[in-house]
Amino acid sequence: MFAQLTIILLVLLIVPYVCKLIRVPAMVGIIFSGVILGPYCLGVIQESEVISVIAKAGMLYIMFLAGIEIDMNEFRHARSQSIVFGIYTFFVPFVVGVVTSYFILKFNIATSMLLGTMYGSHTLITYPIVSRYGLQRQNSVNLTVGGTMLSTTLSLFIMGAISSSIHAELSWGYWLKTIGFIVVFLVLVVWIFPRLASWFIKRNNDTTLEFMLIMTLVCVASWLTDLAGFEGILGAFVAGLTLNRRIPNLSPLMSRINFAGNAIFIPIFLLSIGMMIDIRIFGDGYFTIIVASCMIVSKLLSKWFAAFLAQRTWSLDGQDRQMIFGLTSASAAGTLAIVSTGFDMNVFSVDVLNGAVALILVSTFVASFCTEHAAKKVSAQELFSDNNNHFYLHTLIPVSNNITNRHLVDLALYTTPDKQYADFTALAVASNMDEEPVAQELLRQTQQLFAATDYTVDTQFQAAANIANGIVRIAHERNSNKIVAGIPQNEQTYGRVVSQMLSSLGTTLMLYRQHQPLSTIECLRIAVPVNSEKESGFISLFEQLRVLASQTGARVVFYANENTQLVLKALCNRPKKRLAALFIEMQDWEDSLMLAKDMRINDMAVFIQARSSTRSYNPLFTALPGLLTRFFADYNTLIMYPEQSGIETLHLFYEDSSATQRLGFSGRIRKYLLKIYRHRQFDI
Repeated sequence: MFAQLTIILLVLLIVPYVCKLIRVPAMVGIIFSGVILGPYCLGVIQESEVISVIAKAGMLYIMFLAGIEIDMNEFRHARSQSIVFGIYTFFVPFVVGVVTSYFILKFNIATSMLLGTMYGSHTLITYPIVSRYGLQRQNSVNLTVGGTMLSTTLSLFIMGAISSSIHAELSWGYWLKTIGFIVVFLVLVVWIFPRLASWFIKRNNDTTLEFMLIMTLVCVASWLTDLAGFEGILGAFVAGLTLNRRIPNLSPLMSRINFAGNAIFIPIFLLSIGMMIDIRIFGDGYFTIIVASCMIVSKLLSKWFAAFLAQRTWSLDGQDRQMIFGLTSASAAGTLAIVSTGFDMNVFSVDVLNGAVALILVSTFVASFCTEHAAKKVSAQELFSDNNNHFYLHTLIPVSNNITNRHLVDLALYTTPDKQYADFTALAVASNMDEEPVAQELLRQTQQLFAATDYTVDTQFQAAANIANGIVRIAHERNSNKIVAGIPQNEQTYGRVVSQMLSSLGTTLMLYRQHQPLSTIECLRIAVPVNSEKESGFISLFEQLRVLASQTGARVVFYANENTQLVLKALCNRPKKRLAALFIEMQDWEDSLMLAKDMRINDMAVFIQARSSTRSYNPLFTALPGLLTRFFADYNTLIMYPEQSGIETLHLFYEDSSATQRLGFSGRIRKYLLKIYRHRQFDI
């Protein structure tokens, strides 16, 4: 037992390193190692119950990761595309499978239809490659993941119907039983699971317990789909979608989920696929080779044609087509379920069983190479096109106690658009040197919080009689262009500290007070003053709000006047940076208290403010601290001051009266966005 465990760990340690040297996908190397070391070749690693359970968990893990890593804003936008692609990627292989099996291999209609459903299904085995390159939010990936859910459901549903019809069980009782299980599954997974996760996260501050809860919910969802007659991977994927906004991508919980999956479960699943391959099947006779060849060619060509249809339908490029083909051409979970069912019913012969094994081997190799090649190209293209358009963000986080520092760290991470272009500094300010030991311990705890999310942070201790002076001094020394701090409890302290920071610094300032974890927030209600769009830092502020909404999965409601809404809507509809939002008319800042009337228990209030003497400043801003105490004490609250350093683009454009006369408002918006692009605040 320990000898096999040692061998498996050595394989998972050495093979990816060797594959990197010879430029072969690590996935291919691990599967090939399973073939060589498995029971049908050298016999070094034998099948066991432990390996089988971990491998099944890895299969579920892949689908679960696909669900929780998807960008829900882009997914909602591509929802109709996902449905159409799901039809493409199922019915094209299904028809090809039925035709080739019936007319070429001379199988009967039941066998041909089962083979068609097997061709129509696929498993996102190569999804970890996409995730490793950071491309999980590409439009082609989103529509593929969404289409996978539909194609897998159709294949397993038709398989169940064929199985029941062969056993003469296709009756009203069968359909009622199936529908009943589906209803129970949807109620539990879609309605109860997110609420249970939210309740648990609010009452626990232990990431390990949160991880165990999430894994339990995934297993329950998979078990329920098994009871309904479907494959467990479908339940894992739906669980991922419903828990998506409870697990921000930059959270410690997500870091643990990724580590456990990529280090243990997924590699052992890939190793188990190789262990199933018996290379001796190709010596069983010509008919086995003919069946296997026909299955492989039919599956790969039909999946490629489905990807080609997607490319032509939505005007995608060649790399997107190759990415879609790589993600959808691999066979594993669905193929195993269908071929096992067909063999048990005596519908499939040994030749078909052996052909399915060969299909799994070849399709996995082809999918791995195609996905790796496409991911490299897409990643290189994005790096080249965005190389000069990133906004470097240095965030300063003043910490004062071990309760609020985690809140501030979460907010700083969840509002960071690009990890590669971000640095963080944690600052502890003390009035005298006697407080340094306590401050250093607080900074150490902050380092641990960043380490849990695979980020690094610099720490700085500053002795200063005035807190604001200490923050301003370090912000200047570190060239910080963003400060994330807590909202002072005392109104007088708030006015004194915040006023001094605003007058001394032109950086983005975020003041935050947390009542419940950010991952449990369901709606961001954002009050935007008149003329905010004319501030030089408005685009960067909007981008950070968009990232916050994406991380938390929260709905967004903007309260703004008509002109500001037009700019916000234009920003919400940028390709690859879409934000689904509602808009409510708010003519003047006096109406901002309408947020208090609309707030619900899991909502978060966001107030965009401005420095005095700026375009969007309103004297009523000074009353905000008192309003927060009276009306928003029980809600998460975020106050944001846009950056004032840099070139002011929008209000300069508005002052060009000739341009205003020649262009309509939509034309001015397009020209405004072009100017922002040229000034490289953010890629739009």
